[in-house]
Amino acid sequence: MPAWFGTRWEFYGTTQEPRSGAIACGYYVSTLLEHAGLKVERVYMAKQASEHIVRTFADRSRVTTLRGVEPADVAQHITDVGPGLYAVGLSFHTGFLVWDGSGDVELCHSAYYKADGVVCEPAADSQGLSDSGIFVIGPVLTDTTPAPGSPAPTSARTATDQPGRLQREDPGLPVGLERLMSSAPTTLWSVASPVGSASTLAVHALHQATNSPRSWR
Repeated sequence: MPAWFGTRWEFYGTTQEPRSGAIACGYYVSTLLEHAGLKVERVYMAKQASEHIVRTFADRSRVTTLRGVEPADVAQHITDVGPGLYAVGLSFHTGFLVWDGSGDVELCHSAYYKADGVVCEPAADSQGLSDSGIFVIGPVLTDTTPAPGSPAPTSARTATDQPGRLQREDPGLPVGLERLMSSAPTTLWSVASPVGSASTLAVHALHQATNSPRSWR
């Protein structure tokens, strides 16, 4: 994610190269995931309502909708759920909520209210959250995965259009983690990986993958 810091926000921004051109919030989410190795339909996903983006990766049972709460309450919800990478759909915005198990929960997004655009900032104090009246939150790395070679489904499509979901690629790893491994140092993956610690590693892996020149398209 740090590679994208300072990339300008524009409503129609579609750049695929960090710090070159501009990027809208939906394109930031879909592009970052594509560059990290997840097979997504970048343009199609970016144009969806933010709730649909969240439901691309999280089953209905894993999605939480909060209304009438403060940004600090959203941050507390993430610490209650546990470390990981979460997509968040807002009233007219989207981004990632990130927590590695220590420090602040961060909102990483292409910020429409900042001159420098893409930032990771403490979620509890974020204008991006305080401007919203609804928060749809779901984990990006879930217990099921689309068929190998198939694009991630989006809930905006009909059930018959969606690729089938298959078994976990590894019983100890959330979905998508294996796709991030190829872009992260192998030393990150030499430790035991129950879901909690794997989710923490996933955050570091996404940072590494999207801060490497190999991920710039």
